[in-house]
Parts: sequence; C-alpha cells; structure tokens
Amino acid sequence: MELAEQIGVNFQTVDYLEKEESNPSPDDAFKTGEYYGLPIGHIFQGNRESF
Repeated sequence: MELAEQIGVNFQTVDYLEKEESNPSPDDAFKTGEYYGLPIGHIFQGNRESF
C-alpha cells in the first residue's frame, strides 16, 4: 500500500499493475519510476527483476 500512497492511486490499481491486468498511465508510470529510482521505460517494459 505504500507505493499506492506515494504515487496517489488506490491500492487496487497497484494490484492490477503488479498482476499485469492493467497498464499504468504515463503519469503513474513516471511516479512509479521515481519511487523506485528507475527510468520510465522499465515500468512500461515490465522489467520486474529491476524491482
């Protein structure tokens, strides 16, 4: 839930993204990349081993 709070989305949104049932909006992907210190491309490519 910490990620959801940090990027300003519902925890269910993060759950859908983790299960690859949804794609992040560009804004959410950018915020997630900032949270993890990763380039936005990693978020859209699904490079989970980077997390």
